[in-house]
Amino acid sequence: MPLFGFQPAGLLQIIFENIGAAIAVVDQGGNFVFANQTALDMFGVNRKESLVSFDHWRQNYRVEDSLGHEIPVEESAIMRVLKGERAASQEVRVTFPDGATKWLLSWAYQFSAMGLSGALALVLDQTAEVELRRAAAQLQRMETLGALAAGLTHDFNNVLDTILLNVAVALRDQTSSEEGRIQLERIETATRKAADLVTRLMQFSRTQD
Repeated sequence: MPLFGFQPAGLLQIIFENIGAAIAVVDQGGNFVFANQTALDMFGVNRKESLVSFDHWRQNYRVEDSLGHEIPVEESAIMRVLKGERAASQEVRVTFPDGATKWLLSWAYQFSAMGLSGALALVLDQTAEVELRRAAAQLQRMETLGALAAGLTHDFNNVLDTILLNVAVALRDQTSSEEGRIQLERIETATRKAADLVTRLMQFSRTQD
């Protein structure tokens, strides 16, 4: 439905409301003149609320780039386009006034139609996709860590085997003192316990999804 005095033609109205993306138009003065229902729903804005100026509305949201750096209002794509600059698409993390967060993919273009000029913004909610990508990346890191751990446990078992072999050789030495044999037997017992622990850890890791 038309908002804030901007009356798009019927076909354009239908496209704006059914395109599946949030669409907003900001005039050259920085004021909202149109926002489709998807945009209102995405940002939790009631049609009865007055969006008025973009910079005033934007101050209620914290916007960060993919590296976690905050993007101030004056450096936002909309404000850059209004100044005549070109703005590339951006994937941003938005923190809402209530603390909720979303990952949004946005575009901003210079807009001129039906006597109105300003900036046209298109926004897609990418939260589910970004979280899926991050979960996949985390899984990849865990798989890499698992492979590294498997290699380390194999090497550790080799070290334990070497200790046990040398203890067995030392125990066969009839010239060893009684105290020395007791110490060697303690080393053997501790080493076997360590080997058993490594084996159980490897078995546990293999049974996990």
